[in-house]
Amino acid sequence: ESRMMFDPPSMQNTQVAQFGDFAELLGYDLKADSLSASRPLDLKLYWRATNTEPITTAYTVFTQLIAPDGHLVAQHDAPPNPPTTAWVPGQIVADTHALKLVDSTYRGPATLIIGWYNSASVMRVPASTGGDFVTLATPIEVVGR
Repeated sequence: ESRMMFDPPSMQNTQVAQFGDFAELLGYDLKADSLSASRPLDLKLYWRATNTEPITTAYTVFTQLIAPDGHLVAQHDAPPNPPTTAWVPGQIVADTHALKLVDSTYRGPATLIIGWYNSASVMRVPASTGGDFVTLATPIEVVGR
């Protein structure tokens, strides 16, 4: 039985952006809008494969929490499952990430950004919104516990 999905599931948050010629962000789910040293931020991204030819490059998704001053607070980078080299045009891919603090002393608001990079060269993939990442709409709070 195929586990491939072609109809978008229901999502907590709809947010659309195109990355390169292969991935369209459809939206995301968050289990919470805060994280701490003992509790990572669980994020699920929903991608639609927009490739028309087989993808021959392996790509990695980056997810980062950025403090108002621009420094990195939390991060999780991982290729999606299945990897982009196995994507079928039109397929919907649910991609999970658990962001963990890299700055354990920071407390306060943070902005969640996501994007893609070439797994071999680490070159980021351009986003349709300009630049090489998208800011997710949900504000995140870094708390003590």
